[in-house]
Amino acid sequence: MMKTKLFFLLSIAITLLACNKEKLTEQTDITRSSWKLKCITVGKEKFKDELKKDDYHRSAPYVLVFESDSTFVLDTSKNNSAGMFSIPEKGKIEIKVYGSITEVGGENDFDEKMLKYFKTVKHYQLSTRNKLVFYGDDCELEFVKQ
Repeated sequence: MMKTKLFFLLSIAITLLACNKEKLTEQTDITRSSWKLKCITVGKEKFKDELKKDDYHRSAPYVLVFESDSTFVLDTSKNNSAGMFSIPEKGKIEIKVYGSITEVGGENDFDEKMLKYFKTVKHYQLSTRNKLVFYGDDCELEFVKQ
């Protein structure tokens, strides 16, 4: 009996959390904020930026900034990178073009993964007001609000 009650309460909590994420995603315009990339998950493997601040050539690496209703900037640690996007409906995004537009130096492993996987994203979800996750081809890119 106790296990049944616990299972029931856990089910309700999970349902409420899922509804809250959907509501946040529908009510929030993600283009009005800047977002810092925290980690990239490919399959079950997580990757994080491991550079020291002194190793960056860009002043704001890994920060996603929507510059207009169709362009964004998401610089690597060394190069300017930008692209074009559209949001046909809340929770869905189409990355039309994305890549480095300058070549100061070679990209590191985290840069390469960001460049490769961000252009595959198809949808996004806010899990809290400050955490945004983009979902692509077998990958997740997790950002936090700046």
